[in-house]
Amino acid sequence: MAATFELFHRTHRTRHATHSRISGKNGLRIHRYAVMVTFLKFLKETQVITPPCLGHQPRVQCTHRVPFEFVIPNSLISARSDVALDYLNLLPTVKEGPAFRGVNSQRLYMRPMIEYMLTASAMHIDSGRRYQCKQEISVMPSNAVAPPLQVEDFPRDYTLTSSKALKRHIWSRPIGKLTVSAVEPQPLNMSTNAPRASTMASIKLFFEPCEARGCAIRPYDWSITVKSFLRIRTYVTTRPFQQIPTQEIVETDPLVQMDSKATSTSRRHCDTLPWRLHRLSPAGTITTGPLATPWTSVLIVPVNASKNLLPTFLSPLSARRYVLVLALKVGGLSHGTLALEIPIQVIYDPSEMSNRSSRTLLGQEQERLWDPDVVDMASMSFKDGSELQPEAIIKPPPYSKD
Repeated sequence: MAATFELFHRTHRTRHATHSRISGKNGLRIHRYAVMVTFLKFLKETQVITPPCLGHQPRVQCTHRVPFEFVIPNSLISARSDVALDYLNLLPTVKEGPAFRGVNSQRLYMRPMIEYMLTASAMHIDSGRRYQCKQEISVMPSNAVAPPLQVEDFPRDYTLTSSKALKRHIWSRPIGKLTVSAVEPQPLNMSTNAPRASTMASIKLFFEPCEARGCAIRPYDWSITVKSFLRIRTYVTTRPFQQIPTQEIVETDPLVQMDSKATSTSRRHCDTLPWRLHRLSPAGTITTGPLATPWTSVLIVPVNASKNLLPTFLSPLSARRYVLVLALKVGGLSHGTLALEIPIQVIYDPSEMSNRSSRTLLGQEQERLWDPDVVDMASMSFKDGSELQPEAIIKPPPYSKD
């Protein structure tokens, strides 16, 4: 007997073309669909099974159970040297998008469709007949955290900084300019014991008054509303990707398509955000005083998501990427939307849970780090020069429900 474990990737791309023919007052519109399908086999592993001695019972029908075991790797092996390392990561089971069956083969295709199949085959020694059965299984491989994305290579996909002029009324003069910025937060780990996966995004706010009497403006009285949601981007192609898919590739390559949808929407109100008034002295140190004009603060936004999200992945025919969208609004003032689009990873890493306790600051140590006399809110670093990530040293402010 033999058991085979195989990985398949099926995808299709639909292009909709419309042709019109007008005759008199009645027009006839013809819709034409062009469908391209691709089928790839990524992995095949066969294991020969030696059944135990079953005895000679020619006239008795009975059932025998033969155990076998597969060790599914987290990464694949390729004999070719030109295969990107990202393509060698094992992919999760995926069945999303519209379904389509091949005209001749009647195979099922989706955008994308990644499936794993177990095939067991047996041969009768006397007659030489072969028997085969197949069973589809679901696989969720473990993937570690990847390095932060170099957003400079994706100018049209992400927005890490946004600036808008603030006005007391829509027709009044600006009172200053508010700039918000953020970086890629810690990933959302689907392997958690909590009801939902969670992380925190750190938003840095920098307000510059327009006039010298900027001290009369009190940002700490502002009420800030933050709307956040995850944007899911699924890329499919019928020709292998040569690089990580981007918005520009979708617009220029007719063989690449992208499906986008939003999930995990939340809205929070913050009325007690701590602000600090700073200015840079000639010696290069930050001092406070009545003549200082810039105001700075840091806003921590909790990000929660359902645990049924697929991890971030990249394959030759499909890819999944996530974007954290943050939109800020200052209550009582008139300004354009302050929107940020930040890359965020979704992973499935059980080992991350065991290591988290060793990296988390607890008790009095965390309270000490929150002390503004110890931590500089503008640079997010200790006064002695050592640095810590904002997610590790700042607690979210008290939000009110929408």
